[in-house]
Amino acid sequence: MEKDFDFSRVPKGFQLCFNKKCPKQKECLRALAAQHVPEDVLWGAAVYPTALREDGQCPMFRTTEAKRMAWGFSKLFADVLQRDNGHLRYTLMEYLGGRTNYYRYNRGDKLLTEEQQKYILKIFRQQGYKQPLEFDGYASVYDFKGGK
Repeated sequence: MEKDFDFSRVPKGFQLCFNKKCPKQKECLRALAAQHVPEDVLWGAAVYPTALREDGQCPMFRTTEAKRMAWGFSKLFADVLQRDNGHLRYTLMEYLGGRTNYYRYNRGDKLLTEEQQKYILKIFRQQGYKQPLEFDGYASVYDFKGGK
């Protein structure tokens, strides 16, 4: 996924790391982002070399392991009985923080985390839907907000 790294997806304020001496630089998202800074970007937030501890650990480390995110509910609702449709939609809207967020996740403007995906599938299974359940689309993305 590194070859396809898109710097425009790096959130503003995400601290980049340019410490070439760090033993974890090849597996750190901050170092990966730093390697892809476009030429027209002249300044920004950074991790100082003092973050690297004597034991080789860094509290600012973020893994380059991509997360499998999802979007869209059409496939989930394809075989839903009409009597369950309203209840399931309302439950999802409530879980996702309202109607606006529901439609943002449905369109793919926002992506569902792995935890959200599991919870939503659990809701459908609890309602009796056991067929292979899947979202409309999936993408592997870097987790800029998450921890180690």
